[in-house]
Amino acid sequence: MATRVSPSLHDEQHVRRTKNWFWSIRPLILWMRILGVDLPDASTSSSRRHRWPMYIYGLVCFSTHAFSQVNIVHSLVFKREYINCNDNPDGLPLYDTVTAVWNWIIDFINYAVYGIGIHFMLLTLIRLRWNGLGNTFHQYQNVFTDENYDRLRKVSSFCVAYVILLISGLTAVTLIQQTADGNSTFRMFITVMSTLSVLYPTTAIMVFAVHCYASALAFDLIQEQIQRCEIELSNGRDLYLFVLTMRQKYVAVCNGVDAVNHCFGWMLLLSTVFIFVAVVNSIFYLFSSHNPSMSDYAFLSFSLIHAINMCFSADLIRCKAKDMIRRLLRLKCTNQHLKEFQMEMEFLIMDMTQAIPHISASDYFNISKGLFPQLIGTTLTYFFILYQFQASEKKDI
Repeated sequence: MATRVSPSLHDEQHVRRTKNWFWSIRPLILWMRILGVDLPDASTSSSRRHRWPMYIYGLVCFSTHAFSQVNIVHSLVFKREYINCNDNPDGLPLYDTVTAVWNWIIDFINYAVYGIGIHFMLLTLIRLRWNGLGNTFHQYQNVFTDENYDRLRKVSSFCVAYVILLISGLTAVTLIQQTADGNSTFRMFITVMSTLSVLYPTTAIMVFAVHCYASALAFDLIQEQIQRCEIELSNGRDLYLFVLTMRQKYVAVCNGVDAVNHCFGWMLLLSTVFIFVAVVNSIFYLFSSHNPSMSDYAFLSFSLIHAINMCFSADLIRCKAKDMIRRLLRLKCTNQHLKEFQMEMEFLIMDMTQAIPHISASDYFNISKGLFPQLIGTTLTYFFILYQFQASEKKDI
């Protein structure tokens, strides 16, 4: 009689081999390849076989992107007659002051530099550091379970859908507004191309946000483990083993945050500059124009959402790390069994407190919610400066 061996053990081992960090972020990796950015995927060997075609495809995408944006900026700076009037029979000027015209030009330059800059970083700097980042996050397998990897996979898929819907919405709003205003074909073209240019930065911010979410989730899981170990410690579990385990896991997550800083630091620096300039220009459009358009509100909303995604994702890591340390501190204070090992616990908490991870823009400044008061102050300052320039021009007229 033949005996059939149950494949359950083999299937379980197969699941364990496939559900890892690279598996959880594969939707983002595939989306980046569609955009022409071939980020290495250590979990598969297919990317190695198609390396050269991807290089050529990526070069074509970047060349097309850069050429279109450079051509737009050149036309705006050296052929400004395109923006002085629209195609309506009256030929009325779109902007009646030099301040408003140059603010409009700088806005397009800001979007062009940001899009090309992030695209170039994705192809060079981020790609070169991607393997190191992935290998560091792969060490989270000591903290994550299959359920956590499933959640990260869903978050990655949501981020791809978010990018597609956001860019599609901005493009639709832009086309509807430009068509309703009867603007020239050239202005419609440059506005749509500038909108599509933020496709790469928006995707890069989502990749960064997923890594921040994973690090914050790891701190949450460590905090849950502290809660479970509280009963075990009261029953006589080895404290030295507990301290060693907590220290190793905390260091592993901190190494992941350091890898995020190393990989995305320059991208965050350029993104911060873009957000400040974009918000200032958008506020000037809204409050200096007698009839602000729907696209003006849309692009201001995009800039603010972009800032929220970047700052709150980074700040989530610091908040979760502090929550974990507070939980460990309460364990030290409430557990009578730990009093005889108070010195070891104090050293552990002191080391963690002195090494709270944070996200920085290439070590120039930290990325957190604290940037929003600075953004408000900078926006108000430059808005009043631009408004005074425009008011003085109208007086001279």
